[in-house]
Amino acid sequence: MNNYLFFRTDRIGDFLMSAVLIKSIKRNDSNSHITVITSNKNHFYIKTLNFIDDVFLYPDNFIQKIFFFLN
Repeated sequence: MNNYLFFRTDRIGDFLMSAVLIKSIKRNDSNSHITVITSNKNHFYIKTLNFIDDVFLYPDNFIQKIFFFLN
């Protein structure tokens, strides 16, 4: 099983461009586990996609970002 981590902390249009790549990874390796770190702007949309396993919200606050990376 391969694990993939994508950082998409930009806007939804930028994610849609990379969604083709992410979906093809999942199609070619169905046992893969795909995690996406998202911004607040596209977090709820990405959570609805069935080819993404985990979605985490990237915090806006600097202190919260430090705790996010430590976890």
